[in-house]
Amino acid sequence: MTPSRLWNKDFVLAFSISLMGSLVFYLLLTSMAAYAVISFGAGHAAAGFASSSFVLGAVVSRVPAGKYLDFVGRRRTILLSSIAQIALSLLYIPTASLDLFIVVRFLHGFAFGFNHTATSAAVQTVIPPHRRAEGTGYFGMATSLAMASGPFLAVTISAKHGYQPLFYICAAIAVVASLLSLLLTLPESPPSREQRADKWRLTPSSLLELNTLKTASVMFAAGLVYSAIMAFLGSYAEAVGAPEAAGWFFVALAAAMLICRSFVGRLQDKYGHGWVIYPAILIYAASLAVLTFAHGAPAIIVAGALVGAGFGSLLPAVQAACAADALPARYGVVMSTFFIMLDSGTALGSVVLGALEPMLGQRGMFGVSAFIVLAGLVVYWASRRGRKS
Repeated sequence: MTPSRLWNKDFVLAFSISLMGSLVFYLLLTSMAAYAVISFGAGHAAAGFASSSFVLGAVVSRVPAGKYLDFVGRRRTILLSSIAQIALSLLYIPTASLDLFIVVRFLHGFAFGFNHTATSAAVQTVIPPHRRAEGTGYFGMATSLAMASGPFLAVTISAKHGYQPLFYICAAIAVVASLLSLLLTLPESPPSREQRADKWRLTPSSLLELNTLKTASVMFAAGLVYSAIMAFLGSYAEAVGAPEAAGWFFVALAAAMLICRSFVGRLQDKYGHGWVIYPAILIYAASLAVLTFAHGAPAIIVAGALVGAGFGSLLPAVQAACAADALPARYGVVMSTFFIMLDSGTALGSVVLGALEPMLGQRGMFGVSAFIVLAGLVVYWASRRGRKS
């Protein structure tokens, strides 16, 4: 049955579960590199890999999550992956070696990726179709809230009480998410006869939605650049003589993201996908131009607000466009494909664009990043030819 209200019970529950999963992600992403150095004597490279192995696990999980989501069941997948995150959050505590720590981080990321894919697919089934972009934008605010609060909480808690309480807090959050998932009432999509026949065949069409792959390629470029911004913004702020601006950059980013996501979805539902996606790409590119020529704190803070408005609007807008093209039975594969593109770009960005930094400097790297973002205009236009928007 199609829901008539956006903020229905299941939408609120899915929003809350997504918020909790994202909060755990940012609590640990911010603190685990330092934890690896302190607890295992890891070097900077090993500590960085220990932290990012969570993201690697999430990327790997997207492929089977999309294909097998409806075989397991959407609600059951959310519940089981939430329970797995309880165990994995507690498993950090007795882990006594760096190698095992990396394995736990990878498995935790794998469980998170399954949970996030399932929740993102499930929420599309409880959003009224005529309010899809608005609902997707509101749903994305869960990640924005976690992004704004998670790093602050991680730094504050670890500074006052050490790192072990973080693991108990993450386990407690996962317990609440598990309980909330029991209250979900989701329309399921039992696999068709053809899907059952291909259950163990790993063909491209069973793992990826090719139409989504074209549109979601925009997010590969966007994630590539976003990752580089996250990795190099702190050192860049110091280089231009405004180290204090780095913190305000992220405050401005989170604030602009929350504000824009509160209304751009309504514009997208009313006027079409392109009316949001094209301006969002241009604003995102403008943020890179501002960073390229920044000479002080004000420019860096303005750039943060533009990244929040551009990238923050682009992500749910492209996600909604992908969902609007799909049949409900393919939502799992569609969301998997979308996040594979986004996560792959995010995972590679600091490496690929970081390789340009010795040759071009950080200003040149951000300048090239602006053109990568602008290439998304052509990619999106090509992916939507022959469609209504």
